[in-house]
Amino acid sequence: MREKGFTAREHATNLLWEIPYLLIDPNDIGCHYEAVIRMNSQSGKSGTAWMLEQNHGLKLPRALQQVFSRHVQTSTDQSGREMTLAQVWQLFRQLYGPHEQATHQLLDYRTESLNDNRILFHAQVKTPKRTLMLKGEGNGLLSAAANAITSYVGEPLTIQDIHWEVSVDSDIARASIQALLNTLPSVTIDGNNG
Repeated sequence: MREKGFTAREHATNLLWEIPYLLIDPNDIGCHYEAVIRMNSQSGKSGTAWMLEQNHGLKLPRALQQVFSRHVQTSTDQSGREMTLAQVWQLFRQLYGPHEQATHQLLDYRTESLNDNRILFHAQVKTPKRTLMLKGEGNGLLSAAANAITSYVGEPLTIQDIHWEVSVDSDIARASIQALLNTLPSVTIDGNNG
């Protein structure tokens, strides 16, 4: 509710402060909203999502908002304490990325269009032990990338939902490929092909 109030206030023509659960404008007492907004076991899914969007530019899909808010609630229930914005961000990164230094780091990639409307995907991926050259075909960028990864991990990699792993990049295609790589455990590629 509070987050919807902030959004409504941005578009409001009146100057009245009408934010649910936040009785005064934090600026009126020399604070920013982080100083007065607390994340605890009673916090809703939109609260955690709003904090991540405002502070880190991430717009979480609804299903991820629901799952992540349950993690926040569980964490605060277990500790008996509120979470700071930094702790919320740390928990998010721990669960979904983005990682400071990805275990499987996309260095470079390129695609080629094939005659049958399929894509040939080439990628250079750095792992803790070595740099790999991946190659795969698919009917789109991510299916080709998944097939390239499958050829190295030895098990089929199926994309069911592209909203569950996170990567940040100015290139949405590159971010999507890195997010796919972020789903792999640290030993997956090196372990099967060392």
